[in-house]
Amino acid sequence: MPKIASSLVKEMPPGGGYILRIGEAILTMRSDAGGVVMSLRVVSGSLLGLPAVTGNQPYSLTAMARKRSEVRFVAQSDFEYTLRIEPSLYPKVLQVLAEEVRAARKAFCEALGFLSDVNPTFHCFWANQSSYV
Repeated sequence: MPKIASSLVKEMPPGGGYILRIGEAILTMRSDAGGVVMSLRVVSGSLLGLPAVTGNQPYSLTAMARKRSEVRFVAQSDFEYTLRIEPSLYPKVLQVLAEEVRAARKAFCEALGFLSDVNPTFHCFWANQSSYV
């Protein structure tokens, strides 16, 4: 498979997801003005685009694979077929999606963390369900 510089681009219709088989990638979310809102490093074994594929929505992040990384595309129909014939994968998919929700909450609260300095009554309690941030 040829190396790719960018595999998922925000606002592209999904049509499938990606598996980062070897290497690492940087996932970036940008604001409408173009500024970087969030940036995450992901490693081999990561599933990219899962929220978009399961929700049939455009990608919300852009992924840039590092040199010598190997990324494989999995068509949405293949993903759905695999889940149908292997229902034991559903809990794993839910686990990955839940982790993405937790990461998004944490990033959101970190981005807004300055509010706790400005207003001491501000708490981002839902970032970590067991404690305040």
